[in-house]
Amino acid sequence: MMLTKFSENEKKISSETSAFNVALEGEANYAAKIGVIISMFALIEDYAPFLLQLFTGMSKEDSRSVMGVFRAFSNRIDLLKAVYKPKGSNSVDSIIGTHYVGLLNEANKIRNKYAHAQYATTRKSIVLTPFSSDYNRTTERVEQTLADFDKDINRMRRIICELHALVYRMEIPASVHKRLQKQGL
Repeated sequence: MMLTKFSENEKKISSETSAFNVALEGEANYAAKIGVIISMFALIEDYAPFLLQLFTGMSKEDSRSVMGVFRAFSNRIDLLKAVYKPKGSNSVDSIIGTHYVGLLNEANKIRNKYAHAQYATTRKSIVLTPFSSDYNRTTERVEQTLADFDKDINRMRRIICELHALVYRMEIPASVHKRLQKQGL
């Protein structure tokens, strides 16, 4: 790239800066819901080391250290899969792991939908362009109302509660219990 002509205009840049805004600045209800989803994901992220600890028996400190090596959440999920998959698809660890890693994947997908989106507003809704800067994906536009946000928030709540039940009370949902019983476990 060859840049050959520059001009200084600090006044114009400053003026544009003070006037610049994004769609969510005028939509406090939507912005708040996105904030809730992002903060719920932070809670969900914290369960990954506990799952590693559960599958391997390593200490809490070691599992946090190992998980801390991976920056991307998807890599942490891949590590969990790598730990339980060799035990066989019908093992307790695999049945439990498949379910909970599925929850982590789902939560990550919900979070990414909002965290990597550009937003526009209409009179009745907000329009998301998820992954707008991923040029390897087809651009899609998703129109959402407040009720649509609430569905994702409620799903994140359920995921948090299922993770919490496993980690702190060793309780599993009925669907996982049925799979274990079907295998005679």
